[in-house]
Amino acid sequence: MVTIIYGAGKAGTQIFNNLPDDVKGEVFFVDDDKNKHKSKIFDRQILSFDYLEKCINNKSIKNLIFAIPSQEEILYPKLKKLVQGRRINLYKLPKEALGLEREVNFYDLQEIQLEYFIDREQFVPEETDLNNIIEGKTFLITGGCGTIGSELVRIIAKHKPKAIIVADISEIGIYNLSQELAQLNFIKYCLCDVCSTSDLKEVINNQNIDYVFHCAALKHVNIVEKNLIKGFKTNVLGTLNVLNNCIENKIKNFTLISTDKAVRSTNIMGATKRLAEKLIKTYATKSDDLIFNNNNFSVKVSAVRFGNVWGSSGSVIPKFIEQINKDLPITVTDKKVERYFMSIKEACNLVLCSCKFNSNGDIYVLDMGKPVKIVNIAKNLIKKYSKNPSEMNIKFIGLEKGEKLYEELSYKTKTKTENPKIFKDEYFQYNKGFTESLKKMIELKSSSEKHEEINKIIKNYADSESY
Repeated sequence: MVTIIYGAGKAGTQIFNNLPDDVKGEVFFVDDDKNKHKSKIFDRQILSFDYLEKCINNKSIKNLIFAIPSQEEILYPKLKKLVQGRRINLYKLPKEALGLEREVNFYDLQEIQLEYFIDREQFVPEETDLNNIIEGKTFLITGGCGTIGSELVRIIAKHKPKAIIVADISEIGIYNLSQELAQLNFIKYCLCDVCSTSDLKEVINNQNIDYVFHCAALKHVNIVEKNLIKGFKTNVLGTLNVLNNCIENKIKNFTLISTDKAVRSTNIMGATKRLAEKLIKTYATKSDDLIFNNNNFSVKVSAVRFGNVWGSSGSVIPKFIEQINKDLPITVTDKKVERYFMSIKEACNLVLCSCKFNSNGDIYVLDMGKPVKIVNIAKNLIKKYSKNPSEMNIKFIGLEKGEKLYEELSYKTKTKTENPKIFKDEYFQYNKGFTESLKKMIELKSSSEKHEEINKIIKNYADSESY
């Protein structure tokens, strides 16, 4: 595997020094400064842009890292054109990363793949904003080894937290993340099922946690559709369990990670996430504590709702790329299907920024720009990754059960916050029957004969716009 770093200056050398072992491989430097072409860096000859083109044609290049932010407008279009139709990951170093007190590394980079397919710029928070939220604080992240959870861990770890507790049900997930971040001794890893009260008590008790990000969930529509009780237990009762433990331990802040599929849901996964949002709203009203452990309503609760993140596990992007690599037809459900997308890093940065607001059951909605047609993503991936793009076919297989043509991010009205990328879903109407129905679902969940009754209750309350 070959990695090319474009820019043999300070940023390029720092990136090289901090490349992960699974990325490093054979590394070349490229620079436009002719004075550097006769010199070496780390015993590597510095190449010209002209040589770069020859190198791309003759070598199996995996990564091309653009490490000259000051020249982005001039040089980036050339690089973008150069990798068109090739299986090369293109990264850039954001200008903001140069202001960090530490050396920049691979995880500071932004993958340009997103901007290649989606016409929107990514939000980058001010370092001081993140420092003010994170520095000296203790964080618990449930589902901390998943796509969103693990990225939250990476971002938080860069801003001097007191401690991070990663709770996840996946043994291999914990192993992989702990190996990646092995040098960070302030991170604690816990095997934990959020549906288990004893697991949570062991994780949370006496830890003086400041923030809880509840990322643990079953998120795959098709799987949850076929496993209603598991979906209900994990996405709804798991949320209730974590929140109740936060209440008991007087934790200050609880944030639920939600999804656009919770809005006017047509599938069980979306419906269960909608019920989880309703738990947040119900707690915030302080009007009904039937499902909460005590009358302590001091926890600040909120939810952050957004659409698809680019490249998450189980998303269409890795699936399409795998199909291309195997020379199989690209399977798209319907040519009209479109979805909202943003990068994992941007979503997590905005989740953290939402902590600035004094939440009282707010449902925050992220600005994800315009939705993108899935068929267009498939076409662009074919252009970028296929060796024989003209021979690749797109096969339309029909909408799956519960799948929408179009997703929505909010109900009727959104209001602005001080962050232009974060809005509040303002629709709120308390439904006092919700907790009674939830209690009934809890009583029925152990009986397999009652699936249809539970399904009916879930959909009844999920479809309603009231809480």
